[in-house]
Amino acid sequence: MERLTERIYDVPDGESGVWVKQHDYISAAEKLADYEDAEEQGQYGKWIPVSERLPEESLNSVIGWDTYRNRCCFVQYLGGRFVLGDDIYSVNVTAWMPLPEPYRESEVEDGEV
Repeated sequence: MERLTERIYDVPDGESGVWVKQHDYISAAEKLADYEDAEEQGQYGKWIPVSERLPEESLNSVIGWDTYRNRCCFVQYLGGRFVLGDDIYSVNVTAWMPLPEPYRESEVEDGEV
């Protein structure tokens, strides 16, 4: 995911802050609204049909449902298409979801799984 904000740690009052790139205020607000909508509707960890929305173009992987193999796989979305490894024509992704947050031992120790 491309960041629309930047963390600021040198602010006068000693607090940390966030700076939004000036030309990206609308994009940042829309992305925040999408996250809030998804949370309210319980959509985290659910499949997103490609007919509804595509992931951002990125080298970061997402989980895609490949109808050729009838299974999920890690794919990238680049150049307007899903890519599996080096083969750009080997998958037919009909739905996708972002990868979950990575496991952190500290969360288990704090009782927050």
